[in-house]
Amino acid sequence: MNTEELIHRLSEDLSPTPQIWSFWRVLVIWLVVSIGYVSMMILLLGPLRTGVAAQLELPSRFSIEMLFGAAALVFWAIAALAESIPGRYRRWPIRLSWFFFIAWLLHFVVGYVSPSLEPSMLGKREHCALEAYLYSLPPTLLMYWMQRRRFPLQPIRAAVYGAVAAALLPALAMQVACMYEPTHILQNHVFPIFVLAGLVGAVVFTIMRFSKQGTDDRL
Repeated sequence: MNTEELIHRLSEDLSPTPQIWSFWRVLVIWLVVSIGYVSMMILLLGPLRTGVAAQLELPSRFSIEMLFGAAALVFWAIAALAESIPGRYRRWPIRLSWFFFIAWLLHFVVGYVSPSLEPSMLGKREHCALEAYLYSLPPTLLMYWMQRRRFPLQPIRAAVYGAVAAALLPALAMQVACMYEPTHILQNHVFPIFVLAGLVGAVVFTIMRFSKQGTDDRL
């Protein structure tokens, strides 16, 4: 068999692979779709807190607090998608993710002594913690699907990063829609981030374990 015939026989059953979108395009799509979904759900279930537009005017402490949270969201999403591309992993996205995330959290801790806004019951949503979990789920699943279309070498870590990014969306949305009070924020808006990240990590670990067990059984 000559070389040309061998190449032809090897390639005749091949089918073209679907085009993989660029990293930044996927990131923008996830952000636009996820932010749009969470914003729509927040507004469907209630209005924004009265006077929030004035509170967001720069350079107020509250607006800076929101900017830290938004930056953390973007960098967690970058870290999550970078994990899904072999050889793409960089330390800077996760370092910046933690930096902005911790800086955002510190605003609430400092808020016990000197809050960014005067604590009040204004805008309180009775089931904001439950809303946080419900709003986080679709963006988490979308991120996981986008990651699986690539090849994450550390799928658990990638899924956890994606879950943190997804859970930050409703946490930030509640900052302008629900009551502002440090304890309430930490318990009902921030704590779900850690719960969701833990649950997603456990689910992906279980999926991988059963998949590996099924592969071993077939071998």
